Amino acid sequence: MSHLVVVVRGTVYHGVGGMERHTEDLCLALERLGHRVSVVTTELSGLPQEHRGIRFFAVKGSRPNRYTGAWWRGLVPTLVHVEKIAGPIDGLISQSTAAQSAVGWLLDHHIHFAYILHGSARDIMRENWGVTSTKAVLRYVLAAYYWRWNLKVLPKVPVIFVIGQDLAMRMDRDLLKSGAGIRLRVLPNAVDTDLFSPGSRLQARQALGLPADPFLLGYSGRLTRAKGVDWIRRWLKSQTEQEVKVHWAIAGAGPLASALSGEQIHNLGSLNKERLSLFYRALDVLLLPTHHREGVPLSVLEAMASGIPVVAFDTGGLHEIMDSESGILIPPGDYEGFADGILKLYHDASLRADLSLRARTRIEARATWQQVAQMVVQGLEKERGG
Repeated sequence: MSHLVVVVRGTVYHGVGGMERHTEDLCLALERLGHRVSVVTTELSGLPQEHRGIRFFAVKGSRPNRYTGAWWRGLVPTLVHVEKIAGPIDGLISQSTAAQSAVGWLLDHHIHFAYILHGSARDIMRENWGVTSTKAVLRYVLAAYYWRWNLKVLPKVPVIFVIGQDLAMRMDRDLLKSGAGIRLRVLPNAVDTDLFSPGSRLQARQALGLPADPFLLGYSGRLTRAKGVDWIRRWLKSQTEQEVKVHWAIAGAGPLASALSGEQIHNLGSLNKERLSLFYRALDVLLLPTHHREGVPLSVLEAMASGIPVVAFDTGGLHEIMDSESGILIPPGDYEGFADGILKLYHDASLRADLSLRARTRIEARATWQQVAQMVVQGLEKERGG
C-alpha cells in the first residue's frame, strides 16, 4: 500500500466543477486500488478531516478555488505537515499545476510526482487576445505569466498527463514552438457508469423538488458567462411568448448564481455526487454552450452515461466522446444553430430516445475510473522503477 497525495485548488466541497468531480472520483478509485489517499486543497470552512477513507488538509490562508500567494508559500509546509500526520509521501498527483511551487521540494526529497493537466494557459491567452475589456486583459496577462512559469517548471516534472487527445495536440504544438522538449501522456476522462445511469425521470424530479411535467433543460458546472450560462438565460426568456414551454434546471455555483432565478428556472446549487446522478435523470436535454475550448467535460460524460441527450458546441475534446449519432454538436459560436438543436429535440421524442440509447452505449465502451487510476499509478511506478 502506498500513501498518495493529490494536490488541487478545490475539491467537491468547494462546489461543482469538472476538476472537483475529477478529484473526487480519482481519489476514490485510488483508494479502491488499495492506496492511502490524502488531499491538499485550499482552505474552506466545513472541510472534513476525513471522508470515505480520504484525509483532507488545507493550506492555511489560501482562498477557495484560487491560486494566491498564501497557496504558493504554504504548499510545502502543508506537505511537511501531511507527512508528519499521515506518514511519508510515496507519490504526489497535482491536479493541473497546483503543486508548481513544490516541485523543487519534491525533487530534493525524491518524491515521484505527476501532473494531470485539464487545460492550457496558452488557450486562455488565445481566448482573450484582442478582447478589450479589463477582465480579458487581466486574464491574458495572468495566463501569460503562468505560461512562462510552466515553461520553466514542466521540463522538471517526471510525468505529465493531459486530459484528452485534443488538449494534448494543442499543448504539444505550443511547447514545440516554445522550444520545450516535454513528453505528454494522454489520460482519458472517465465516469462512474454504475452511479450515472438511466433511471426514472419522475422519481428523480420528485426527489429534487422539480416540477413533474415541463420539458426540462439542464446545465451542470460553473455558472459563468464563459460557459454560456448567460446565453441560456436569454434564450429561455425569448421563448416565454412562444409555443415552446420549457424549464431550466441548474446544478453548480459561480458568479452568475444570484442572477439565475425565475418561474422557469430551478437553481439547485452545488450537488453531491448522488444528487447529481438524480439531476441528470430528471432532465430531457443537457446544454453546454461554452464560449471557450473545453477539454473532455465531465458533465457531458455523466449526462451521456445517464442516457440524456446533449446539445453542445463542438469545441476542444468534445468530439472524442460525442458524435452525430450520440448527441447534437454545433459549430462553435453558431447560437442560432444551437437554439435549433434544442427545438429539434423538443419536438422529436423518437430522436431523444435514439440519442439516449446511443449515448449510454458509447460511454460504456470508454475507460473506467479504475482503469484511469491504474494508469496514473503505473506512471508514478515507472518513474520510480517499481
